[in-house]
Amino acid sequence: NLSLLILERLSKTSLLDDILLILGPGYSHDLTLLYQYLDKKQIIRNPKNIFDLFRTAFFVITALGVTLQELRYLNVETGIIYNYASDLDDINQINHYFESNKEDTHFYNFGYYKEIQVEKLIKTIKTFKKLKPKKIYNNDIGSAWLDRKVVNKIINHE
Repeated sequence: NLSLLILERLSKTSLLDDILLILGPGYSHDLTLLYQYLDKKQIIRNPKNIFDLFRTAFFVITALGVTLQELRYLNVETGIIYNYASDLDDINQINHYFESNKEDTHFYNFGYYKEIQVEKLIKTIKTFKKLKPKKIYNNDIGSAWLDRKVVNKIINHE
């Protein structure tokens, strides 16, 4: 239950107020555990148009899968927390592909679910939350940040 794990890690921050949790049709865990952290209004099950939700997000956390392709298309800043240690190979292949094409993925790796880099995750979310008003929207292709180099410097203390 990666969703519950992330909520637990963020529970001591004010970031839970900004979370909208999207659950797919395969989510089979006890919802009452999620309600310990989020109001029922913050949890959406099987949305009809996830594209609109993603397009308006300032940051999305997900595991690997087709969702990454959708978020990349929309240029949405995306945190990855993966379920299996072997998923790191896939993340490295994705990063290598974009680096070799001199493209930015908009992906941030926060680690394997047993070893989440919580402080980095919190700092990254806070950074993008502050930048939210500076986001440029394009209804056809999503959104883009004004200056990614500045964002990376803030997150990485460069």
